[in-house]
Amino acid sequence: MLRALCLAFALLLALASPVEARKAQVFQYPLSVVWNAAVRLMRVDLQSPIAEKDRQDGYFLFDYPNGAKSVPGSVEVVEVNGGVRVTVQVPSLPSYVERMMLDKLARKLRKEFGKPVVKPVAAPEKSDEGDEGDDNSENSGSGADDAPDRQSASESEASG
Repeated sequence: MLRALCLAFALLLALASPVEARKAQVFQYPLSVVWNAAVRLMRVDLQSPIAEKDRQDGYFLFDYPNGAKSVPGSVEVVEVNGGVRVTVQVPSLPSYVERMMLDKLARKLRKEFGKPVVKPVAAPEKSDEGDEGDDNSENSGSGADDAPDRQSASESEASG
């Protein structure tokens, strides 16, 4: 019975899909600055050879040295609404390694380029109709107060 239980447990572990760990962070620097800093961090600072690089698609693959062997990893650099998102994956290592890489990238960006410039979020432009409604706050809302005025104008045109 114990042997069967151990066998079932081993089979369950073998069939279980590994959890893909990945860490991401958004940086408030231009895309080209983040891309170049991420490549230099891996290649120079962490001495990880770049196996494949595609700037247009926003990713590169690297071999991270881990003791006597290297483990594969990837970095994705994409522009998002709030800046540039960098996602690091090294599936065969604990997630703190990915976090460490992102922390080093953040320090590298601050050291080499200073504090990030946060762009002010532009307010949506209002149409002329929207501006009139804002001037008279009592009438803003459902627009039910406007209906009698339109009806009165229509009646006066019909009678005239």
